Amino acid sequence: MAGLHVFCWPGRDQLPSFDPLCLSVIAYSRFCAIPDSQAAFHKCTGYNQYTSDLPIVYTGDKAICGAHSVLDYFRSRGWNADYILKTKEKADTMAFLSLIRTHLHPAILYLQFVKSQNYADVIRGYYATACSFPWNFYVPGQLEKRAREAVALKGENVEKTIIVEAKHCLDLLSSFLGDQQFFFGDRPTTLDAISYGYLAFILNSNLPSNDLKPHVLSLENLAGFTARFGDQYMRSVTSIGMRAPEEAPVPQQSFFTSNRKAQLKKWGSIGFGLVAMVTYAFLSGLIEIEIREEEEEEDEGEEEINN
Repeated sequence: MAGLHVFCWPGRDQLPSFDPLCLSVIAYSRFCAIPDSQAAFHKCTGYNQYTSDLPIVYTGDKAICGAHSVLDYFRSRGWNADYILKTKEKADTMAFLSLIRTHLHPAILYLQFVKSQNYADVIRGYYATACSFPWNFYVPGQLEKRAREAVALKGENVEKTIIVEAKHCLDLLSSFLGDQQFFFGDRPTTLDAISYGYLAFILNSNLPSNDLKPHVLSLENLAGFTARFGDQYMRSVTSIGMRAPEEAPVPQQSFFTSNRKAQLKKWGSIGFGLVAMVTYAFLSGLIEIEIREEEEEEDEGEEEINN
């Protein structure tokens, strides 16, 4: 069985990845004891990865994007942590994963990209550093735009609504966990991995303004679960570097053999990125061009002739 290469956002603040869903997949791989030779984690690289739903796995000419799809693929390869679950427990898993996706995930996007202090002081710089030139000028703004559009779906009074819903989700997770070691007893499953990714991000990311951290700390069993899970499975995990290692394979596609429409879109995005970069340079004063009117030159010429 050939080894997989999983591309994620890199680490920060002592987290192997500074993205909750990438962190969830890393956590799942640890308690499933997937060897690095079978699933190696790398920093994402290239525009197509920066703007995809990470993490991403390539299998042949197909890209598997997003944590839930990647975990489904892991299970199809035999790394199935949920085989112990009964029918009702599987239904509970699906219900809580849906709740996390609709109630907790939007709040994380809000904290990262809509809270102006967090975006200005931490998030914009993180993604600019994580992306290679020239995408470091373009991608952070695109991610912010996408996040704001997702958050806006919550309607008016977004801050109150989105934080209240997230806290309600955390309360339900806390109630479901109770005094158990993991959500379904003494062995972790997909729900534990996804929950850990979000909880670890909330508790460990050094965001200047974090409305959810005090609430998680007040739920002692969730805070204890996060610390216990980290000590048991994540202590030896190496943070994904901010620069992609040279040995990480990056799938290459020929313009003439791949889908032409997709390639035209890709090169159009590249052209837009270059234009955005040059525009930024002009507006920020990095490049200055001195323009002299023809009339001024003619006047100077006449003065020289008269003299």
